[in-house]
Amino acid sequence: MNNILDNNNEFQNYKWVSSSTKFLTFADEAQAKEILAEYINEDGEWVTGGLYWSMIVLGVVYPETTEDNPNPEPYAGYGVNWAGDMPEYLLPFEVEVKTPVNVFA
Repeated sequence: MNNILDNNNEFQNYKWVSSSTKFLTFADEAQAKEILAEYINEDGEWVTGGLYWSMIVLGVVYPETTEDNPNPEPYAGYGVNWAGDMPEYLLPFEVEVKTPVNVFA
């Protein structure tokens, strides 16, 4: 189990899982900010990386525009990609993505 500092500079204990890119989906931006609150700084900006992890906040994701679909509807949810060590409490938000829009190299 790893320790990380919470917003009060007190250690929180979390179980971590390690992997390549994980795709997370939240109902909306508000839920993402609630669940990932410890990754938002005092200025309200996302903290997108640490020593053993990185995340990309995608937000609302749209399918590719094509000739057959010039104005695609967005996919449901609010997307976040995660690489590296991830707290286990995020596992319920993990989804399988057939064609990723963005992945870590």
